[in-house]
Amino acid sequence: MISLLVLSAVMAACVDEVTSILFMTALVFELCERYKVDPVNYVISVVLATNIGSSWTVLGNPIGILLALRAGLSFEDFMRWSFPVSLIGLICVMVIILVWQRGDLKALRTRINAQMESGIANLDEWAEVKDRAFFKWGIVLFLGVVVFLALHYRLELLFGLERDTLLVAISITGAGIAMFWKRDKAEEYLERGVSRGTLVFFMFLFSVAGSLAYTGVTGKIAGVATGLTASPVLLHYNYSLGGCLRLSGAG
Repeated sequence: MISLLVLSAVMAACVDEVTSILFMTALVFELCERYKVDPVNYVISVVLATNIGSSWTVLGNPIGILLALRAGLSFEDFMRWSFPVSLIGLICVMVIILVWQRGDLKALRTRINAQMESGIANLDEWAEVKDRAFFKWGIVLFLGVVVFLALHYRLELLFGLERDTLLVAISITGAGIAMFWKRDKAEEYLERGVSRGTLVFFMFLFSVAGSLAYTGVTGKIAGVATGLTASPVLLHYNYSLGGCLRLSGAG
């Protein structure tokens, strides 16, 4: 269970919260179907870990990107403030989940041991991968983009570029390489692989946020919140904890 939670948080930090939830819930459903257990509590746990992990880096959430650009924070600056607090939050959530779901985890462990003792083969990790070479090079491309994004500020200083130039350019370059690599399916990716509804949602979300900032509403709210917490670190912790409690209550 701990490995699932850590993987959820890491994926959210590297690819974004929504993508992590989609992949991890699919994995949870696959495992729960195989071992005949109820997936509800496991899905809730994965969503909680993903929500916390998305605040580890700038990449985890569109709001994080907006905050970093507006505040002039580099990838390293953002992680220096956000990662330690979020990591503590993830550890606390892990402890709560291990206690809360101890009965379910014990039942799952029993079923796994029973299948192993009966000689049923484990999942073949390469069973669904049709093109192993493409898969491996895809991992290399993905890790390369993440590493360059993490080092974007250092590279900008090295080459004398304007701040945050590479933060956008690296992402576009990585996507361009992937599209050129699979150019025979590029049209299909653009037509079917883009969630236009999600893009429209974030367009209106940022429009609302911009309107609130222009009218001064967000400034007043931020002033009140900072006065209540007396610390930016405590404010971030309260925000993360509040998100977890809302998700837990919804589940």
